[in-house]
Amino acid sequence: MKRTISKVAAAIVAVVLSSATLVSCGHEEQPADKGVPVTGVSISKTSLSLVEGDSETLTSSVSPADATNKNVKWSSSNSSIATVDGSGKVTAVMAGSATITVATVDGGKTANCSVTVTAKHVPLSGIAISPAETEVTIGTPSTLTVEYTPKNASNKKVTWKSSDETIAKVSSSGVVDGIKEGTATITATSEEGELKATCTVKVSAITKAGVYWTQEDLIFRDGKNLGIKTPVTVSIDLDGNVYYYSDDNIYVNGVPSYQYSIRSSRDYTSAGGGYFFVLDINDNNSEISVYKLDPKKRTSKKLSVYKGSRKNEIWVYDMTADSKGNLYLAGNITREDDVDIATLWKLDSSDKVTTTSYSDGTGTIKIGPAVDAVAVNKNGDVFCLVYEGNFGKGGYYKINLYKNGKKQYQVTELNSRSYSQKCDIAVIGSDVYMSICENIGSNIEAIKVYKNKNVIHTIKGEEEGDTVAGDIAVTSKGDVYCVGHTGAGSEAKYYIWKNGEPFYTTNKSLAPHCMSVKE
Repeated sequence: MKRTISKVAAAIVAVVLSSATLVSCGHEEQPADKGVPVTGVSISKTSLSLVEGDSETLTSSVSPADATNKNVKWSSSNSSIATVDGSGKVTAVMAGSATITVATVDGGKTANCSVTVTAKHVPLSGIAISPAETEVTIGTPSTLTVEYTPKNASNKKVTWKSSDETIAKVSSSGVVDGIKEGTATITATSEEGELKATCTVKVSAITKAGVYWTQEDLIFRDGKNLGIKTPVTVSIDLDGNVYYYSDDNIYVNGVPSYQYSIRSSRDYTSAGGGYFFVLDINDNNSEISVYKLDPKKRTSKKLSVYKGSRKNEIWVYDMTADSKGNLYLAGNITREDDVDIATLWKLDSSDKVTTTSYSDGTGTIKIGPAVDAVAVNKNGDVFCLVYEGNFGKGGYYKINLYKNGKKQYQVTELNSRSYSQKCDIAVIGSDVYMSICENIGSNIEAIKVYKNKNVIHTIKGEEEGDTVAGDIAVTSKGDVYCVGHTGAGSEAKYYIWKNGEPFYTTNKSLAPHCMSVKE
């Protein structure tokens, strides 16, 4: 009996062990179930438009619907434009574009939404024109600007209007052009709210009285930069008309009168008798050409005044025109044998050229005799300053005054120690004014201003070696203006003196030159 029970028990144990082995083998062949995988994702909107500061929540939809892991992550391509939080809430930060992306944790599936953010409308509460009052010169446009309140107003569109377009016109961008002398009111009206602002514009002519000169290709009047660019000089004729060249136009009294392209001028210009003359010297100094331009008839004529050769050079130092349209050029001819001939050329109103020599031709050095300065008065008398002779004691030349081709008197023989056209002449009635650079001892140079034979002003250099030289202009009241400089190189200071005292000072790289006075 006991043996039977033992056999039965052994059989039962064997069956149990066998079952355990079968269960263990079945687990290795069939892995545990991970659930349903993600196959895709979508967003509730593929595009979204928001205004700065606004927000909207996007929702995601994971496929398939019975996917086991539906967790997602949100991100923005440009968080300075739009941000997104973990729940899909998109907040607009500033105007621009960004892309919002949702990505599944399971499988990394993605979907995008394009977000466009527009600026929040800021209402306009006020406008003002800057400046509220301004002066515009004929021929020189001036730009007005609008100041907005608040500064970040959304709509900054305005329309411009002039109260009198015969005096001043205004463009759609606020650029004011003066048409004739007078006063006009410029009004700006806002598109939003029709708010208005005004500017009083006083239009003045380029011909207003003052001292004119050019510096660094800009026109100045009494030290004020008029904002007019010109490659040549301002010229005022004996009738007080102001001529200048700008933007391929010849302006007469600030009005564009003739379109002409000046290619080479050597900065010599003059006006008289209704003509505008431009001097052209070719590169090898062997030919003078004059362009004679008539702004009223709108005609131009090129005239050859002198033709030489490379070794037969001409030099021109000054030019002027009278009220009849006669043009005078002052300079010298250097012959092949290096003899200098002081020469004055006259181009009359019929375009005939005559040449007058003021030298006996005995000079032996290249920097010898020359007609250095020329001027005419309203009577048509022609005055010129002539350097004559060779180097004398101390290296000086004599300077003589001529009137209508006849020597009047010797002005000085103590001109500057280096020859570089350091004198000028102006005539008011019968009075002759001269600015001459002289060596006054101890290597100090000075401008001496003469009225006829008498020195009326002496303008000294500040230290040894200073160079003082310049043009001269005189008003009918006897105010004398001289232009020149002290020092050299980067230390140079440029001046215009009035009656011997500083009138204008600058340390610009180029000196004021070719000064004229409009009364």
